[in-house]
Amino acid sequence: MNRYQVCVVVAALVVVGSAAWCSGQESGITLGGFFEAEVEVTQSSSICVNSVLFNTVLGLGEWLASADAQFAESQFETFSLYVAGPLGDIGLSSTLLLDPSALAFESWQSTAAFQLFDLSVSNVLFVSGQQTTSYNLLTLSAPIGPMTVQGKVKMGICPFSFWEGGVCVSGPWASCDVGVQACLVVTDLGFGSLTGTMTNLVLFDNFLGIAGTLDASVSFSVDDKAFTPTLKMTPDWPICVDVKLLGEVSVSDEPLSVDTALVYGLVGELSLDNGITFTFGDSFREEKNSAITGKAEYWQVFQIDGPLLSCCAESGGFEFATYFGGETEADQGLMGVGLFTAAFDIRLFELLSIAFEGEYPAIGTGWAFTVTLRVFW
Repeated sequence: MNRYQVCVVVAALVVVGSAAWCSGQESGITLGGFFEAEVEVTQSSSICVNSVLFNTVLGLGEWLASADAQFAESQFETFSLYVAGPLGDIGLSSTLLLDPSALAFESWQSTAAFQLFDLSVSNVLFVSGQQTTSYNLLTLSAPIGPMTVQGKVKMGICPFSFWEGGVCVSGPWASCDVGVQACLVVTDLGFGSLTGTMTNLVLFDNFLGIAGTLDASVSFSVDDKAFTPTLKMTPDWPICVDVKLLGEVSVSDEPLSVDTALVYGLVGELSLDNGITFTFGDSFREEKNSAITGKAEYWQVFQIDGPLLSCCAESGGFEFATYFGGETEADQGLMGVGLFTAAFDIRLFELLSIAFEGEYPAIGTGWAFTVTLRVFW
């Protein structure tokens, strides 16, 4: 490590050690942690251990300290130290990340946050092994009447320079339930972006038992200008499915002219009282597949997810999904089905939890699943 990295590591350890010393002044000591192993099985390869993680947590009064050691591909990949807690009215946290395989410093991030009357202040100092990516981010937030104003300033620290600044104003519009937000960002090169959003504008209360609301956002940047409306329809029927119609309008450089105007997707959700949710999504434009279905090669998805009974006050859950489409027609099975996925996460016992994720293409090749076991102590 060079002199710069050594100094940063020493400073980070001083912060961690000082926090631990402050922690020791409080009564109440707790010790715990877990061992986690992620195992992957694919059709084209044998069983593979993707990663192994050791975690140790020490609680001292109101302070918490933890250490994580992660092994991947038969290497000691990362080692991190984290400490957090209050110092008077100031909330502090610090994270030190090292690369043990190369005996190299990777990053150190320290955060401080406090409340001064109605003003919320937070400061993040991030120091990286690459000196030119290190920065300091100061955020100030305060209410002004019903609105909230937030300002941010991001400065490079090596060398010291202005990177980015911005201000956002958000809150309710007049006496309505409509939420609005406007944000301006400037960079060291000048204008960065101007964005505005509006949520929950009621278009109609009861049209054939359906309520309609509009969310919209408009953005201006150096390279792009776009307007994105989202129409949400909520029927008051025995089976109430919330449906969102997603659109986009791109504005050209000419005054009052439009490059493209399109409806690119449809998303619906049905939530039951027992916590189970049915979701569907349809993408009408290939480039929007990822935003609608979460997978770029599939244009339609049907999904069901919900809670699972779990031990020890933990929340377990499951998810099953069917995707339609694929990169080619050869990837599609009956009725255009392209992929099946399944996942669940559950705490079996006080000392053991298990998570599962699996994918099975409709044509039956390229399947894979991952099992993550976590043993607590």
